[in-house]
Amino acid sequence: MPIELHDAALAHPGHAPVLDSVSLVFSKGWTGIAGPNGAGKSTLLATLAGVLPLRGGRLRVQADGPVLRCAQDTTELADAVRDLAWDPSRRARRLRADLQLDPIALDRWPTLSPGERRRWQLAAVLAAEPGVLLLDEPTAHLDVAASARLMQALRRFDGVGVVVSHDRHLLDALVQQVVWVEGGVARAFAGGYTAAQASRDAESRRTRDALTARQDEARRLKAQLHAAQENAAAAGRARRLRGVNPRDHDARSMGAKLKAEWAIDAHSRRASSTRTALSKAEAGLTDHSVRRDNLARLKVEGGAQAGGVLARFDDAALVPAPEAPPLLFDLDLRLDPGDRVWIAGPNGAGKSTLLRALRARLRVPEGGALWLAQARSAAEDRAALAAVREQSPDLRAATLARLAALGHTPGRVLAAPQPSPGQGRALAVALALGDAAQVLLLDEPEHDLDLPAVGRLEAALAQWPGTLALVTHDRAFARALCTSAWWVAEGRVRTMTVAEAEAATRGLSGAPAAAMV
Repeated sequence: MPIELHDAALAHPGHAPVLDSVSLVFSKGWTGIAGPNGAGKSTLLATLAGVLPLRGGRLRVQADGPVLRCAQDTTELADAVRDLAWDPSRRARRLRADLQLDPIALDRWPTLSPGERRRWQLAAVLAAEPGVLLLDEPTAHLDVAASARLMQALRRFDGVGVVVSHDRHLLDALVQQVVWVEGGVARAFAGGYTAAQASRDAESRRTRDALTARQDEARRLKAQLHAAQENAAAAGRARRLRGVNPRDHDARSMGAKLKAEWAIDAHSRRASSTRTALSKAEAGLTDHSVRRDNLARLKVEGGAQAGGVLARFDDAALVPAPEAPPLLFDLDLRLDPGDRVWIAGPNGAGKSTLLRALRARLRVPEGGALWLAQARSAAEDRAALAAVREQSPDLRAATLARLAALGHTPGRVLAAPQPSPGQGRALAVALALGDAAQVLLLDEPEHDLDLPAVGRLEAALAQWPGTLALVTHDRAFARALCTSAWWVAEGRVRTMTVAEAEAATRGLSGAPAAAMV
């Protein structure tokens, strides 16, 4: 029951193909789709779902059930989710238990965390028993424990599964092949992400070695051509100096004339053949495409230290929405200049609510705090694109430099009618990091960024001297950037070390027995 693409061209209506000459086979089991943001991963997924028609080529789908796609947007409460909530079947009960879903929670869908809504959506598509299941970033916003439970559920799926993801752990633990999408090309590599990356690195080394060899050969031939041309010219000068007239038919001068002509002809022929070989060698240089990772550094403006306490909670309770019950109780917290706090905890515990409340309590001058929210809409992404286009030339150049450092081609992003989720996220980060803020409040800033971009963002924030409050499920990211943690769980917030919070996210301990503050 495979899916086959043969010599396919994939494009959005009215635009040039994003991917061309695509020939792939998706067999039973899981295939991962990886690559830089904006390269066409979601376009490939939409094509497999039948949402985008092929511009050329052929798509053949053989499946024992429906083709279902779970996109990234978690805004709407779908009928399939409502049906799953009260479905008494064994399969539905198991999915609700596996993914820890409470039907009563649907009454407050708008206030559920993106991770909680994501789990409901994924359970609903699994409950429909599709023959082909297409997932776009399924672990986005999920904490470590929720990701592990989802992985178990996905392993039990026995159809054709295709997943777009930047989650290295998921791509290593779940998939049998990785399709790498980049530069208008989609290629399949056996194994998970680590194996695919090793294959790509080895291939890149071979290509680079071949390119170096061709460059060396081209340089050698250029030198040889120059020598042949010099020799031919020298032979001509020597003939003239010896007084050998090419029109002289006297037998006494015939031998000298023939020798001179032969020398000139030999050098000319050698120059001509060398020129032909050089042309072939130089043409071969254009046939080699060497992968070049974008190593541009990302610069974060600002970071000057403010004085005094920046924010304080004195025995406070936080309410997530009007007329909703309190989500967090008895808060007694403070944020001081230079603090770098990881706000950690399970999905739905109130991390984003706490970060928003922290923002409201900050005592900094206007423009002194930078806020980057977790969820973004398509309209917000278009607004970010419009904001970049309207900047002055100097500001726009700086913003586009940050965008390039996040792994995106500025011209391609500016030309897009609707930024992809990854492009929109990168635009928001590039715009935000241009403000000279004293405090950064970041809610999963790495979400929708590809892996090289996350590394550059991490390196930039590690050098930035200001105050940071960070919500993230990426433990390595938090470990590199934060010096303390606030653990949010069961309506309370506890202070602890980053190492203790890491252990808690792995489930190695419950809420650690640190002092309540």
